[in-house]
Amino acid sequence: MSNCHRGQSRGTSSSAFSLSELLIVVAIVAILGAILFPVFTNAREKSRTAQCLSNERQLSTAWLMYAQDNNGRVVPWSVSGKSASDAFVWDRLIEPYHKNPTALRCPSGPALVSYTYSANVGGASPSPPLRSLNSLKNPAQTPIIADCAGFTEGKKNNAGWSYAFLIPDERGGHQARAINYGSIVDGSPTGERQWFAPPTDERTKAAMIQADRHRGGANYIFADGHTKWLAFDTDGMGRPIPPKKGLDYDSDGLLGDDPVAGTGGKYD
Repeated sequence: MSNCHRGQSRGTSSSAFSLSELLIVVAIVAILGAILFPVFTNAREKSRTAQCLSNERQLSTAWLMYAQDNNGRVVPWSVSGKSASDAFVWDRLIEPYHKNPTALRCPSGPALVSYTYSANVGGASPSPPLRSLNSLKNPAQTPIIADCAGFTEGKKNNAGWSYAFLIPDERGGHQARAINYGSIVDGSPTGERQWFAPPTDERTKAAMIQADRHRGGANYIFADGHTKWLAFDTDGMGRPIPPKKGLDYDSDGLLGDDPVAGTGGKYD
Protein backbone atom coordinates (compact mmCIF):
# COMPACT_ATOMS: atom_id res chain seq x y z
CA MET A 1 0.00 0.00 0.00
CA SER A 2 2.71 2.41 0.89
CA ASN A 3 4.49 1.76 -2.38
CA CYS A 4 1.23 2.37 -4.25
CA HIS A 5 0.66 5.64 -2.47
CA ARG A 6 4.22 6.72 -3.09
CA GLY A 7 3.77 5.97 -6.79
CA GLN A 8 0.58 7.98 -6.97
CA SER A 9 2.23 10.86 -5.15
CA ARG A 10 5.09 10.90 -7.63
CA GLY A 11 2.63 10.81 -10.57
CA THR A 12 0.46 13.64 -9.31
CA SER A 13 1.10 16.90 -11.24
CA SER A 14 0.97 20.34 -9.62
CA SER A 15 -1.45 22.99 -11.00
CA ALA A 16 0.55 25.92 -9.62
CA PHE A 17 2.36 28.36 -11.95
CA SER A 18 6.07 28.58 -11.74
CA LEU A 19 7.59 32.03 -11.28
CA SER A 20 8.79 32.18 -14.86
CA GLU A 21 5.33 31.25 -16.19
CA LEU A 22 3.73 33.91 -14.04
CA LEU A 23 6.15 36.54 -15.32
CA ILE A 24 5.37 35.56 -18.91
CA VAL A 25 1.62 35.93 -18.27
CA VAL A 26 2.12 39.35 -16.66
CA ALA A 27 4.25 40.48 -19.60
CA ILE A 28 1.62 39.35 -22.11
CA VAL A 29 -1.14 41.18 -20.22
CA ALA A 30 1.00 44.33 -20.07
CA ILE A 31 1.69 44.19 -23.81
CA LEU A 32 -2.00 43.68 -24.62
CA GLY A 33 -2.91 46.55 -22.31
CA ALA A 34 -0.40 48.84 -24.01
CA ILE A 35 -1.87 47.94 -27.40
CA LEU A 36 -5.54 48.14 -26.48
CA PHE A 37 -5.57 51.11 -24.09
CA PRO A 38 -4.98 53.75 -26.82
CA VAL A 39 -7.67 52.08 -28.93
CA PHE A 40 -10.22 52.27 -26.11
CA THR A 41 -9.16 55.82 -25.25
CA ASN A 42 -9.51 56.94 -28.86
CA ALA A 43 -12.92 55.29 -29.16
CA ARG A 44 -14.10 56.99 -25.96
CA GLU A 45 -12.90 60.39 -27.15
CA LYS A 46 -14.58 59.89 -30.53
CA SER A 47 -17.82 59.29 -28.65
CA ARG A 48 -17.31 62.43 -26.57
CA THR A 49 -16.49 64.47 -29.67
CA ALA A 50 -19.73 63.28 -31.25
CA GLN A 51 -21.69 64.18 -28.10
CA CYS A 52 -20.08 67.63 -28.08
CA LEU A 53 -21.11 68.14 -31.72
CA SER A 54 -24.63 67.08 -30.74
CA ASN A 55 -24.62 69.77 -28.04
CA GLU A 56 -23.44 72.33 -30.56
CA ARG A 57 -26.14 71.38 -33.04
CA GLN A 58 -28.71 72.15 -30.35
CA LEU A 59 -27.05 75.49 -29.62
CA SER A 60 -26.83 76.25 -33.33
CA THR A 61 -30.52 75.61 -33.89
CA ALA A 62 -31.37 77.74 -30.86
CA TRP A 63 -29.12 80.56 -32.13
CA LEU A 64 -30.87 80.62 -35.50
CA MET A 65 -34.33 80.37 -33.93
CA TYR A 66 -33.56 83.37 -31.73
CA ALA A 67 -32.60 85.39 -34.81
CA GLN A 68 -35.80 84.39 -36.59
CA ASP A 69 -37.84 85.63 -33.64
CA ASN A 70 -35.92 88.92 -33.46
CA ASN A 71 -36.21 90.34 -36.96
CA GLY A 72 -33.10 88.51 -38.16
CA ARG A 73 -30.83 90.06 -35.51
CA VAL A 74 -28.22 87.69 -34.08
CA VAL A 75 -27.92 86.84 -30.42
CA PRO A 76 -26.01 89.60 -28.57
CA TRP A 77 -23.07 88.59 -26.43
CA SER A 78 -23.79 91.53 -24.12
CA VAL A 79 -26.96 93.27 -23.08
CA SER A 80 -26.16 96.82 -22.02
CA GLY A 81 -28.02 98.83 -19.44
CA LYS A 82 -27.96 96.16 -16.77
CA SER A 83 -25.67 95.36 -13.90
CA ALA A 84 -22.47 93.47 -14.65
CA SER A 85 -23.90 90.24 -13.32
CA ASP A 86 -26.76 90.39 -15.82
CA ALA A 87 -25.08 91.96 -18.81
CA PHE A 88 -23.49 88.93 -20.50
CA VAL A 89 -26.23 86.43 -21.09
CA TRP A 90 -26.06 84.99 -24.62
CA ASP A 91 -26.36 81.46 -23.26
CA ARG A 92 -29.51 82.36 -21.33
CA LEU A 93 -31.04 84.10 -24.32
CA ILE A 94 -30.96 80.91 -26.39
CA GLU A 95 -31.82 78.45 -23.61
CA PRO A 96 -35.61 78.79 -24.13
CA TYR A 97 -35.06 77.48 -27.65
CA HIS A 98 -33.00 74.37 -26.87
CA LYS A 99 -34.40 73.74 -23.34
CA ASN A 100 -31.46 71.54 -22.41
CA PRO A 101 -29.22 72.85 -19.59
CA THR A 102 -26.66 70.10 -20.22
CA ALA A 103 -26.14 71.31 -23.80
CA LEU A 104 -23.61 73.83 -22.45
CA ARG A 105 -21.36 71.12 -21.00
CA CYS A 106 -18.83 69.29 -23.17
CA PRO A 107 -18.34 65.66 -22.07
CA SER A 108 -14.57 65.92 -22.63
CA GLY A 109 -14.11 68.27 -19.70
CA PRO A 110 -15.52 68.97 -16.23
CA ALA A 111 -16.35 72.65 -16.86
CA LEU A 112 -19.86 73.82 -16.01
CA VAL A 113 -19.96 75.87 -19.22
CA SER A 114 -17.81 74.62 -22.10
CA TYR A 115 -18.60 76.95 -25.00
CA THR A 116 -17.60 80.50 -25.90
CA TYR A 117 -19.36 82.92 -28.27
CA SER A 118 -17.89 85.32 -30.83
CA ALA A 119 -18.17 88.96 -29.81
CA ASN A 120 -17.03 89.80 -33.35
CA VAL A 121 -20.37 88.54 -34.60
CA GLY A 122 -22.72 88.96 -31.65
CA GLY A 123 -22.25 92.61 -30.91
CA ALA A 124 -23.97 94.19 -27.95
CA SER A 125 -27.28 95.81 -27.31
CA PRO A 126 -27.60 98.70 -27.96
CA SER A 127 -23.92 99.43 -28.76
CA PRO A 128 -22.16 98.19 -30.78
CA PRO A 129 -25.30 97.54 -32.82
CA LEU A 130 -26.52 94.02 -33.28
CA ARG A 131 -25.84 92.48 -36.65
CA SER A 132 -28.40 90.82 -38.84
CA LEU A 133 -27.95 87.41 -40.40
CA ASN A 134 -28.03 89.09 -43.80
CA SER A 135 -25.04 91.27 -42.89
CA LEU A 136 -22.73 88.28 -42.42
CA LYS A 137 -20.46 88.06 -45.47
CA ASN A 138 -19.23 84.49 -45.10
CA PRO A 139 -21.64 82.65 -42.79
CA ALA A 140 -20.33 79.21 -43.77
CA GLN A 141 -16.78 80.29 -42.86
CA THR A 142 -17.65 82.29 -39.73
CA PRO A 143 -17.21 80.42 -36.42
CA ILE A 144 -19.64 81.77 -33.82
CA ILE A 145 -19.41 79.27 -30.94
CA ALA A 146 -16.55 76.93 -30.04
CA ASP A 147 -15.09 74.76 -27.31
CA CYS A 148 -13.52 76.58 -24.38
CA ALA A 149 -11.90 75.46 -21.13
CA GLY A 150 -14.37 77.11 -18.77
CA PHE A 151 -14.33 76.65 -15.01
CA THR A 152 -15.07 73.64 -12.85
CA GLU A 153 -15.66 75.68 -9.69
CA GLY A 154 -19.18 76.93 -9.27
CA LYS A 155 -18.12 80.08 -7.45
CA LYS A 156 -16.22 81.22 -10.56
CA ASN A 157 -19.20 80.65 -12.84
CA ASN A 158 -21.28 83.73 -12.22
CA ALA A 159 -24.81 82.79 -13.22
CA GLY A 160 -25.26 86.07 -15.07
CA TRP A 161 -22.09 85.94 -17.16
CA SER A 162 -21.22 83.87 -20.19
CA TYR A 163 -18.01 83.39 -22.16
CA ALA A 164 -17.10 85.36 -25.28
CA PHE A 165 -14.00 85.60 -27.45
CA LEU A 166 -12.44 87.92 -30.03
CA ILE A 167 -10.33 86.65 -32.92
CA PRO A 168 -8.33 87.56 -34.98
CA ASP A 169 -6.65 90.23 -32.90
CA GLU A 170 -5.92 93.76 -34.02
CA ARG A 171 -2.25 93.54 -33.04
CA GLY A 172 -1.50 90.66 -35.38
CA GLY A 173 -0.81 88.23 -32.57
CA HIS A 174 -1.42 84.52 -32.79
CA GLN A 175 -4.35 84.46 -30.37
CA ALA A 176 -6.85 87.15 -29.61
CA ARG A 177 -7.86 87.98 -26.12
CA ALA A 178 -10.98 86.22 -25.00
CA ILE A 179 -13.25 88.75 -23.37
CA ASN A 180 -12.90 88.44 -19.62
CA TYR A 181 -15.92 86.28 -18.92
CA GLY A 182 -17.95 88.66 -21.02
CA SER A 183 -16.44 91.91 -19.76
CA ILE A 184 -13.95 94.29 -21.35
CA VAL A 185 -10.66 95.04 -19.61
CA ASP A 186 -9.85 98.70 -18.98
CA GLY A 187 -6.18 98.16 -18.25
CA SER A 188 -4.21 100.19 -20.77
CA PRO A 189 -1.93 103.06 -19.64
CA THR A 190 -4.10 105.51 -21.58
CA GLY A 191 -7.29 104.27 -20.01
CA GLU A 192 -8.60 102.91 -23.30
CA ARG A 193 -10.71 99.79 -23.29
CA GLN A 194 -8.43 96.93 -24.26
CA TRP A 195 -10.37 94.41 -26.27
CA PHE A 196 -7.24 92.57 -27.33
CA ALA A 197 -5.05 92.57 -24.22
CA PRO A 198 -2.72 89.58 -23.67
CA PRO A 199 -4.48 86.52 -22.21
CA THR A 200 -3.04 86.46 -18.70
CA ASP A 201 -5.88 86.21 -16.19
CA GLU A 202 -7.64 82.91 -15.59
CA ARG A 203 -11.08 84.08 -16.66
CA THR A 204 -9.62 85.18 -19.96
CA LYS A 205 -8.02 81.78 -20.43
CA ALA A 206 -11.27 80.07 -19.50
CA ALA A 207 -13.10 81.98 -22.26
CA MET A 208 -10.59 81.31 -25.03
CA ILE A 209 -11.25 78.79 -27.75
CA GLN A 210 -9.65 75.53 -26.58
CA ALA A 211 -8.24 74.60 -29.96
CA ASP A 212 -7.00 71.15 -28.92
CA ARG A 213 -10.09 70.02 -27.01
CA HIS A 214 -10.86 66.93 -29.09
CA ARG A 215 -8.18 64.65 -30.58
CA GLY A 216 -6.01 67.40 -32.04
CA GLY A 217 -8.77 69.89 -32.72
CA ALA A 218 -12.00 71.43 -31.47
CA ASN A 219 -15.66 71.66 -32.42
CA TYR A 220 -17.09 74.84 -33.94
CA ILE A 221 -20.52 76.20 -34.80
CA PHE A 222 -20.73 78.34 -37.94
CA ALA A 223 -23.08 81.20 -38.66
CA ASP A 224 -24.92 79.24 -41.35
CA GLY A 225 -25.86 76.64 -38.73
CA HIS A 226 -23.48 73.77 -39.47
CA THR A 227 -21.05 72.33 -36.94
CA LYS A 228 -17.61 70.94 -37.65
CA TRP A 229 -14.44 69.64 -36.02
CA LEU A 230 -11.33 71.61 -37.07
CA ALA A 231 -7.69 70.72 -36.43
CA PHE A 232 -5.73 73.27 -34.45
CA ASP A 233 -2.98 75.48 -35.83
CA THR A 234 0.23 76.33 -33.95
CA ASP A 235 1.88 79.60 -33.06
CA GLY A 236 5.59 80.42 -33.23
CA MET A 237 6.19 78.58 -29.96
CA GLY A 238 4.36 75.44 -31.06
CA ARG A 239 1.29 76.06 -28.91
CA PRO A 240 -2.14 75.00 -30.23
CA ILE A 241 -4.28 77.91 -31.45
CA PRO A 242 -7.56 78.13 -33.40
CA PRO A 243 -7.18 77.84 -37.16
CA LYS A 244 -7.65 81.04 -39.17
CA LYS A 245 -6.78 80.10 -42.73
CA GLY A 246 -9.94 80.07 -44.82
CA LEU A 247 -12.06 81.40 -41.93
CA ASP A 248 -13.70 84.78 -41.38
CA TYR A 249 -14.12 85.30 -37.63
CA ASP A 250 -15.61 88.77 -37.95
CA SER A 251 -17.56 87.91 -41.12
CA ASP A 252 -16.41 90.99 -42.99
CA GLY A 253 -15.76 89.16 -46.25
CA LEU A 254 -12.04 88.50 -45.74
CA LEU A 255 -10.96 84.89 -45.32
CA GLY A 256 -7.79 84.07 -43.41
CA ASP A 257 -5.61 87.16 -43.45
CA ASP A 258 -7.46 90.26 -42.31
CA PRO A 259 -5.36 93.44 -42.64
CA VAL A 260 -8.15 95.46 -41.02
CA ALA A 261 -7.77 93.33 -37.91
CA GLY A 262 -3.99 93.47 -38.09
CA THR A 263 -3.28 89.94 -39.26
CA GLY A 264 -1.91 90.58 -42.75
CA GLY A 265 0.64 88.08 -44.06
CA LYS A 266 -0.01 85.46 -41.37
CA TYR A 267 -2.84 83.25 -42.56
CA ASP A 268 -2.63 83.04 -46.36
